[in-house]
Amino acid sequence: MCIYIPTELPFCIPQLVVGLAVLSYCKRFICFQGTHQQLVRNLGSEKAASVLRKLRLVFISHLHADHHLGLVNLLLNRQAAFGRGEGRPDLFLAAPAKISFFLGHYHRDFEPVLDGVRLVRNEQLLVAAGRGVIDRRNSHAPPPPLELDAILPECGLASLETCRAVHCPSSFCVSLTTAKDYRLLYSGDTRPCQDFVELARKGRGVGREPDLLIHEATMGHDLLQDAMAKRHSTITEAMLIAEAMRARSVILTHFSQRYSKVPTLDEFKESGRTTSVCLAFDHMTVSPQTLPWTRVGPLVPVLEACFAEEMRQMEEKRAKLLTREEEPMAGEEEVEEKEEKGHKRKKPIVNKPMLPSEAMY
Repeated sequence: MCIYIPTELPFCIPQLVVGLAVLSYCKRFICFQGTHQQLVRNLGSEKAASVLRKLRLVFISHLHADHHLGLVNLLLNRQAAFGRGEGRPDLFLAAPAKISFFLGHYHRDFEPVLDGVRLVRNEQLLVAAGRGVIDRRNSHAPPPPLELDAILPECGLASLETCRAVHCPSSFCVSLTTAKDYRLLYSGDTRPCQDFVELARKGRGVGREPDLLIHEATMGHDLLQDAMAKRHSTITEAMLIAEAMRARSVILTHFSQRYSKVPTLDEFKESGRTTSVCLAFDHMTVSPQTLPWTRVGPLVPVLEACFAEEMRQMEEKRAKLLTREEEPMAGEEEVEEKEEKGHKRKKPIVNKPMLPSEAMY
């Protein structure tokens, strides 16, 4: 099994990457913007076409543009990868139900992309995972029964389950176990989510902690308020989720564009949580065997040396931000006068780590 990790770093660096893909040579994919482009850049056209011919499952976590705009190009190139008259196996698309409106419109009014594509609604996987009835805030009628037992063997999986993410409507986290009993969980975009932790624990027997957790870590913990407002997780929160799941390895990804080439490393050094944590970089390719070589701990001095200028710039930006926060705002004196008259001033929220049980819903 090979795991190929593009991240969410901006376009100012050579690796033009937006997204994340999971390959198993190659039946399963988590498909975001730029996925096919990066396959070609890493493997070349012929090998990329070979990968697409073997592809049987694509997962979409939610319908923000950067998480699904790569899908149409992927579907078109998969069609082109098969010769004329060559048998083409069905491709299963696990995605929020509302993606059918977008794909149906494109298929009908622009060019056919849905031939041989079978939609598996993420809402159906909630039911299959025993997560309760369909949430009718986003669906007027329950989806048709899902023949999951017939789908899983075709995709090389033993299980495929979802839970609701704490992000936008119709956003999901996913858990999958391969036929060779490798268990992988992916958070999508989310705040720390107790349901996700429970989903990880659900399949846990003796020694069945997740083999790998891929979790978004959009911001450093000094930007907790921004992360809460935008419903993302901080680096510290992602590591706490990994601890709660007892994941054997965790890859952090989806870093904010404010980190031009590498996220801040202070949280790793201060917390000591480096024994199982890896950082995703553009065009990074790892396998279960090579994951231990990519863990943050031994790489901190190397990263600090390679990205010294970028880290200096981040520290300057952080200092300016703190200076702005400490400067008195217009009307500050007026507020203090009101306090003297008995009006209470709101206390600032302290940026402390948010545990899974404290997740925002």
